Amino acid sequence: LAGPRVPLYRINSDNQKQLTRLAFEDSVTGGMNGEAFRRTYQRLIRERRLSRPAVVLLNVRHFKLINERLGFRVGNDMLRAIHQKIGEHLDGKEGEFAARSEMDNFFLCINEGRPERIRARVHELEETVNQRLSVLYPGNHLTFSAGCCLVADMALDIRIIQDRARIAAQDEAAAARDGCAFSSQTGSSVSRNWTPCLRRPLQITASRCIFSPRWI
Repeated sequence: LAGPRVPLYRINSDNQKQLTRLAFEDSVTGGMNGEAFRRTYQRLIRERRLSRPAVVLLNVRHFKLINERLGFRVGNDMLRAIHQKIGEHLDGKEGEFAARSEMDNFFLCINEGRPERIRARVHELEETVNQRLSVLYPGNHLTFSAGCCLVADMALDIRIIQDRARIAAQDEAAAARDGCAFSSQTGSSVSRNWTPCLRRPLQITASRCIFSPRWI
């Protein structure tokens, strides 16, 4: 006996929803992924709903050890808990949203241009996450390495902004000292001074290349 017929438009609609979910939903947290983050930022810029945006990268330091010690299932549960707490922290604030980028990195768009306030919010978020994890997984304390790009040029591509936040987060000394390292509009971290490096003469060393035949 033939089963009930499903209308073609219903099938197409379900397929479209699945494709949209795969394209814009993070497979671990269930929230928006990197592409959805970038599109949301671009849309809010077009709608002029971001007055003084800052893009923050939160890196969960040494998270690899969590996966090795407790397993990937627990690690993914922790990432979901972190994402949930970030969402609660941003909930209701105009023009603010977040997404897991890759591995243990989260991007946040914060409608805040004051560095001291951004540092305070990163610290508050770290405390909130650890309060939650202390209940779920006692004895596991996480720390963040945070980098931030304060956006002055609204026409600047979001990928460039994210790269600058990522570079700033790599300055672990500034992140540990101040709670968050900042990148200037030109892309260099304000806590770094590259001038001495640029003044040094280039040192050219001889090198030797050896070519060997390769069968195709």
